[in-house]
Amino acid sequence: MLKSTRHQLIAAICFVCAASVSLYEFFSAGQPSDNIAQQEVLVAAGEFTELESGLNHGVADTILDPDSAVANDSDNEDGALELKSSADSGALLDNGGDALEQPTGSDPQKVGESRIILCVNSGDTLMSMLTNCGISRSHAHAAIQALAKKFNLRRLKIGQEIVVVVKRNIPESQANIVSLELKTSPESTLFLTRSDSGKFAVENQKLELIRKVKHVTGRVETTLYSALRNSGVPARISRQAASALSNEVNLKHAKPGDKFEVIYAVKTDKAGNLVKIDGLDYVAFAPKGKLSRMYRFKPKNCPEGFYNHKGQALSAAKMCIPIRAKYRISSRFGYRRDPFVRSMRKFHPGIDLAAPKGTPVYAAASGVVKTAGWHGGYGKFIKISHNSEIATAYGHLSKILVKRGQYVKKGTLIGRVGSTGRSTACHLHFEVRKKGKRVNPLKNVSLPVQKLKGQDKRRFEILKNAIMKQAEGIPLRQEIVASSAPN
Repeated sequence: MLKSTRHQLIAAICFVCAASVSLYEFFSAGQPSDNIAQQEVLVAAGEFTELESGLNHGVADTILDPDSAVANDSDNEDGALELKSSADSGALLDNGGDALEQPTGSDPQKVGESRIILCVNSGDTLMSMLTNCGISRSHAHAAIQALAKKFNLRRLKIGQEIVVVVKRNIPESQANIVSLELKTSPESTLFLTRSDSGKFAVENQKLELIRKVKHVTGRVETTLYSALRNSGVPARISRQAASALSNEVNLKHAKPGDKFEVIYAVKTDKAGNLVKIDGLDYVAFAPKGKLSRMYRFKPKNCPEGFYNHKGQALSAAKMCIPIRAKYRISSRFGYRRDPFVRSMRKFHPGIDLAAPKGTPVYAAASGVVKTAGWHGGYGKFIKISHNSEIATAYGHLSKILVKRGQYVKKGTLIGRVGSTGRSTACHLHFEVRKKGKRVNPLKNVSLPVQKLKGQDKRRFEILKNAIMKQAEGIPLRQEIVASSAPN
């Protein structure tokens, strides 16, 4: 009995305590819990409002993962990477060609338009760069087809910039091309525009250039090239001057105090900004007081070149080694052991220049390609006729880059080193043939000096007299008006 009464007392005390806790929670904690719930609802509503506002400002995707700072949709069908921003700020896109996206301004008619500057990187195509900006493949394909009618897009170079203005359709975030600007040369730019009907039109605009002739005189302190560069002559013109003189003057004999004079042409825009270097017109040099003068001239039906004061093209009279890269003479002209039958001695009609596969091969002199194709043991073979007596031959090539009947200038890229035909390793087999007979290419084989005759001679005399009038009594580095320059 006593034990039962004790259990009932304990149960009563527990009931009273539980009731007290419930009453306490009801009166003291009930109202704050409602406030907290209300605050959570307000935060959720704020997030929804911010999300809706972002869509209204042209945001393509929303960052839903709080641990992610950038939405990187690498599985996107068009391969586009977009950094989230409002319409008032730019976004930098950097994959498949660097692109800088900038707003076009606060013009009400241009709301939603962005100006993007694309830069061509290695491996890029115009299609990949446009799709990386959020442009659909079908839309980009239509633009590329329109551009291809005016310009070969395979000629795009690394580092070349393309300016694209796009407009995004909200809420799909699909970007459409408004216009595209592509510079195809220093004086020519392609402009692609999209009409209201959705068709693309391409216009080629050429910059009006002004030809200006510059005249520089001075004295050598160390070398001619250094003196020209220190006088403000562009590097390209300095190289042309040294090359034009090298066949008539030994430039290593230049001494301090030797005089030089160059006249060259540049092209500028109307504002006077340099756009293009046209080339060297005239160079004169007097090492040890002996004057040498070279003039740029183009005879009829012949390529442009440099001629001396007598109208002679000395540069065409000397051959050059057809490989400019590092090479090794692996076999010389004359009798040798046959590389396939070592017990036999066989006459080798040329020289072998060992070089890696793909090494560029250049024409040893100007002439007409007579053979370009497979030629028995020579493999891929080129033969160039330089005049009625002298020809050169190039064997075992991996690639032939010229065609039969084509005229090539001295130093023109004609093929690449290989090991085709009867060959044991990559090398260039080079021959010189004089009246059909093979001669040693390492001997001083020279072509007859080209002399201007007839009408070409008369035209050259007119050009020479015009240049000599410019060269007489002109102060140092004076600029000559283009109208006085010879055509």
